Amino acid sequence: MSEINETALWRACEPMREDGMAISRYLEQLSGLLFLKACESSGKLTFESFDEENDSLYLPDPYRWDSIIGRTNLSDYEYKNEFAKPIATDKHPSEMDGLERYKEAVEHLKEDGSLAQRAFDQFTPRFNRQSTFVDTIHQIDELQGWNNFGENADLFGDSYEYLLEKYADKAEGAGEYFTPRPLTNAIVKFIEPNIDDEIIDPAAGTNGFLIQSYNYLKNKTDNFSQMKNTDVESHFASREIRTETYRLGLLNYLLHDIDPSDVNAMRGDSLRKEKTSSKEYDLVLANPPFGSDISFKYNRKCDSTIEMNFLMMMMDLLGDNGRAGIVLPEGILFDSSKQPARRELLTEFNLDTILALPEDTFQPYSSVDTNVLFFERDRDGTDEFWFYDARTDYENIKDENPLRYEKHFKDFVEYKNNREECDEYFKVDVDEIEGEEYELHLKKYKEYKYEGYRPPSEIAQDIKKELHTIESELDQLVGDTDD
Repeated sequence: MSEINETALWRACEPMREDGMAISRYLEQLSGLLFLKACESSGKLTFESFDEENDSLYLPDPYRWDSIIGRTNLSDYEYKNEFAKPIATDKHPSEMDGLERYKEAVEHLKEDGSLAQRAFDQFTPRFNRQSTFVDTIHQIDELQGWNNFGENADLFGDSYEYLLEKYADKAEGAGEYFTPRPLTNAIVKFIEPNIDDEIIDPAAGTNGFLIQSYNYLKNKTDNFSQMKNTDVESHFASREIRTETYRLGLLNYLLHDIDPSDVNAMRGDSLRKEKTSSKEYDLVLANPPFGSDISFKYNRKCDSTIEMNFLMMMMDLLGDNGRAGIVLPEGILFDSSKQPARRELLTEFNLDTILALPEDTFQPYSSVDTNVLFFERDRDGTDEFWFYDARTDYENIKDENPLRYEKHFKDFVEYKNNREECDEYFKVDVDEIEGEEYELHLKKYKEYKYEGYRPPSEIAQDIKKELHTIESELDQLVGDTDD
């Protein structure tokens, strides 16, 4: 048995990597298998009876995990109803191999309750070889903790998020849907969700903000275990436009012991959906997409950039005294075309804090400088607000995200109520802002010498290593020629 830890699921993907699958493909395939296994192991989702009126899952015996992995003898199996019959083949289950049974499981789940239909929408098993499939399911089956899934949910969840982080680092474009966990942790701790808050993430990706909120509430609430099945999860709402990412997010919920069927988790364009909705929330947490133009405008104040449309939408989502913690690109704080959004932010909301994030916060998948805005709906507007400068000197960390909670965000959270005692916090009066077209760019109020250049000594060391590599390869070529 393999101990479940941060690298356990990464190792479970080894058969698929060796078979030549790209990380985007094998993470998708792993997610389908994990969803099936976790549903059986969690006890939250039943496989005992088919009920069209709820989100319980029903699978006939031949398509459950033990049958797929080969622990069930199906030679004398008789179909109990029409739903139990194969969909994609005429074979009797006893004649199918494990991969064929798994494909049947997926086809049956696509016709099951809404949760299964959402999870497996547009999903297709894509294993090139039966041997790769067999090796993979045995790797998953041998992970410790399935028998006590509820007690080990944090381990499974953390392991899966480690895999998602790997995906964000390595797959082109994937980082757009993953917010580094040190940052989500800091934002949630700073904003301090309440147990009865209705919380939405309209650009949910893999649901990191809502899962972190769930963990925060679990750790701070004494009777959480009695409340969680009735109130907490039903207060969550998430929106994700991409089918593949939406599926990853549902599984991320499940592996963190959050029942996805209790969450208002929807796939679709939140800008269009929320434009026609009157629903308001106590808390908005999000890292919306940025850096692209769209043809749709949420309202007349918006320009064509997706980040401004999301900001205006998220401000509308807040009810009275509703609060927000939102990651935004730096340009929205000073670009003249974004002035209407900044004006509304300062006159109809109380802007509490702007957290200036370290350079390369979203490396290696984006080099855009970003900030987090914390604000609350308040008709009296903003009198003063705080900056927290989390920018740091250059760090030569390649091919991985450089953020560390202890280094970059610990003081930001711990000095929230004693800001005068922390050098990185400083206050700005709103009167200084109004004459500058509501410009909120940190660099207007604080000097910073960082220019983004690497230290010359590090550059020299890299050049030296490259020259040594070239010299070694040339020597080998010359030797091959002499032979």
